[in-house]
Amino acid sequence: MSGLYKLDAVTKAQLAAGNVLTKTADGRLIGAVRNTGGQITRQARLIPVSAPQIAGAIAAIGPAVAMVAVQMQLNNISKQVSAVQQTVLQTQRMLEDWNNADFHGTQRVVRRIFRKSTEEGTVSNTNWEQLSGLSNDIERHRDYYKERIHRHAQELQSCQNNVSERRNYITEHRGSILFDSFAALNCIQTWCYYFELAHERARINGERPTLTHNEIRAEVEDDVQIQRTLLRELMREFHIISELPGEWTLPYFQKRQDQTASRDTATKLLEQLNELAQQLGIKENPVPNPDVTCAPANYDVSPYTQILRWYLDEGEKLEALIFPVDRLSHRLLAMGADQFTNTVNTSAWSMLPQAKDSTNWSLGRVRRATRRAVKVSPEMVAVTDRRIVTADPQKFIQKGIVKEEFSINDVTPTFTDTDDALPELHLTQGEKKCREWCFPSTARVEARSVAEMLVDDPMQLLPPTKPELTDTQDDIEAADPGDSEPTQDPESAPNGTSAQSETEEIPAEPTA
Repeated sequence: MSGLYKLDAVTKAQLAAGNVLTKTADGRLIGAVRNTGGQITRQARLIPVSAPQIAGAIAAIGPAVAMVAVQMQLNNISKQVSAVQQTVLQTQRMLEDWNNADFHGTQRVVRRIFRKSTEEGTVSNTNWEQLSGLSNDIERHRDYYKERIHRHAQELQSCQNNVSERRNYITEHRGSILFDSFAALNCIQTWCYYFELAHERARINGERPTLTHNEIRAEVEDDVQIQRTLLRELMREFHIISELPGEWTLPYFQKRQDQTASRDTATKLLEQLNELAQQLGIKENPVPNPDVTCAPANYDVSPYTQILRWYLDEGEKLEALIFPVDRLSHRLLAMGADQFTNTVNTSAWSMLPQAKDSTNWSLGRVRRATRRAVKVSPEMVAVTDRRIVTADPQKFIQKGIVKEEFSINDVTPTFTDTDDALPELHLTQGEKKCREWCFPSTARVEARSVAEMLVDDPMQLLPPTKPELTDTQDDIEAADPGDSEPTQDPESAPNGTSAQSETEEIPAEPTA
């Protein structure tokens, strides 16, 4: 007989107390209830359930069964997704391997023909036929490896806040990073060889070459400069990983192990990429020394300048390093009275992180971090001769994370400085105000110096005035300062009569 049965109350109570149903050799259960000592204490009573009770039971357990079904379906989907991802990764590796092999083959052919043609002093028909149709492949490889380097730098930058993800990326892609970096340089060389051969072939046939020697040289110089920029970005990320403390982690935890592994791998990659950097003429920037520093007295800014040297482009100069408070980020500060604002700005500097805050678990670090979480905190602003870089001070010295960058040519600065208010430097991009930097009263000179760096003429810093006031000012400046009395029009005062007396003789208009 089949159907739905339920246990009686006594049996359920014994099972809840720790007793169990007897299990047979084949894993099935029988109705004998045994205690923890293995003794049979009761035969289970099975009570048949009627149709209405069955319907109620099904209604009660229906949602649970549905959830189990959903979970099973999700598990199946997850397995399918994992299988698809694995297939995609395998396909991607196959494509990369094929592309790398294709690149190596093309490179070997071009170099061999270039070497033979150089020895023979001409490009023979036989040699040129071997190069036929390789132009598109060379261009494709050239663009492909440039994009690969750019992608590596972007991936490393995107996982700055995830230690494990960053470690996994550089561990899995270490070989690709090195290969792509060297392949990008070899692509430039191969491209140059090919078009030198094409130029010589055109000269032999009395034809006009696709590219002249000057055009080939210009293309190579532009490509080398792009490779230098991309390689600098990549090496900057490896410097950040290998030399900065990164996220706070506890000893013996997985994050600490991931962090150590990432740091070791990044250091080895830097050593291997230095050879390529030397070939491209890349020199490491010296630690910059800003002309203006707006910070608390005796505040150590070396952790910032050490990192900024990796962000500076070739020939770029750090002109100022400041720590203002942005009113747009702190609405309470924006609405506060001047006296309150002055106090807030002065106390904000006391919350700037110290160099030891990035490495040590100190009470001072905890105290400053807590105060930054509940009070107004300044931001780091680096002003160069080309751009403005902003960052959270703690995240910058700990992880090298930059918040925003502005080109100096894209912002319009306005500076206000009066005795009864704090000095403020406002930046506007187009129609949008992007920063309202507020400085303590003790930093008036430094704040003005920074503002003047952003304009050609200090008069550009003045806030815009009303048109009618501007017209009045222009009239005053146009007047002759030597005249003690205003100039009169001769026609307006005939026969020597003064303008004032003529005005008095005009009768007043009647009023309604």
